[in-house]
Amino acid sequence: MTNLQEESGNNIINFCFEKDIYDLMSYFKIILGNNHILSNDLSFIKWQYFNKTLNRYNFIISKNKENKTINGVIGYIPNNFYGEYCEKKDYIWLSNWYAEKNTGALGIKLIDYLKRHEHNCGIGAINLTKEAEIIYKMLKYKIGKLNKYFIVNENIKEFKLIKYNEKNKNLNLDEKNNLKKYCFKKYNGDISFIHKKYVTHPYYNYFVYQIENNKNILAYIIFRISCYKSNCLLRLVDFIGDIEILSKCYYEFQNLLNFYNCEAMEFYCYGIDEKYLFKCGFKNAEYENIFIPYHFEPYSENDVILNFAVSGKNPKYIFKGDGDRERPGILKEVQ
Repeated sequence: MTNLQEESGNNIINFCFEKDIYDLMSYFKIILGNNHILSNDLSFIKWQYFNKTLNRYNFIISKNKENKTINGVIGYIPNNFYGEYCEKKDYIWLSNWYAEKNTGALGIKLIDYLKRHEHNCGIGAINLTKEAEIIYKMLKYKIGKLNKYFIVNENIKEFKLIKYNEKNKNLNLDEKNNLKKYCFKKYNGDISFIHKKYVTHPYYNYFVYQIENNKNILAYIIFRISCYKSNCLLRLVDFIGDIEILSKCYYEFQNLLNFYNCEAMEFYCYGIDEKYLFKCGFKNAEYENIFIPYHFEPYSENDVILNFAVSGKNPKYIFKGDGDRERPGILKEVQ
């Protein structure tokens, strides 16, 4: 095996191998808490992070030379880890980047190690801490935020999960833009990216549809449902295909909202021309008088802004399904 170990001051940096994983889980208990899924569930960690080909986890860790304890970590999820059919297959998304204080700029050294060993890839992260955002800016990454869009269920008279101004409920859609209707059919394919990332997810139950026109598959769209006290939200987490197709999906979206008995549909994304979203009834939550809960594990009414950082190879579109935002957090609250 090639020696990947590097020394940096009083630290030793290397990939996380099987011999290290329990130490890393113990470290996660310290930095993430005892109930976090990465502190407890080895099977989930293997599903999302273990590279069978290289026989190591997609974590880079630092250990103190003297006491051999972990003092820093950076996780990453290559898009092609789930399969080759991926529009951003040359992109990797970071997760759980942490370095202890007084370790000689260890955080930057961890990401530098990653860049040198996973070369020719764009690097991105979603939901940045204030400290991480400062470092990304210093590294000349592009900083932005995901826009939050929504569509309400037009058949619901009284909302209990979301807080919505009823006078804005009528969308006044231009019907000419919606005469052409695409057909949503349950996904029945074997695309490796979709199958491994969503269909076989060990915790969440995703609903995958293929968008068809005259039996030709034009795109794939992935949803998940979150509920609190039997009131539900439909969450659009990923889309693969021609973005313009979304402008003709209003009727299908309403059908799904009614079928799954959801109050509204949520869609976090970046890079989409809003005209395609507005044509099918989406509204930008930032401009409307609306509250849509983000945290369901456990439920919380705190508002959430998903900011991001991306390096030189900027992806054209960013969705909530990119990175680790679709990973369960507190293990016992997963639903």
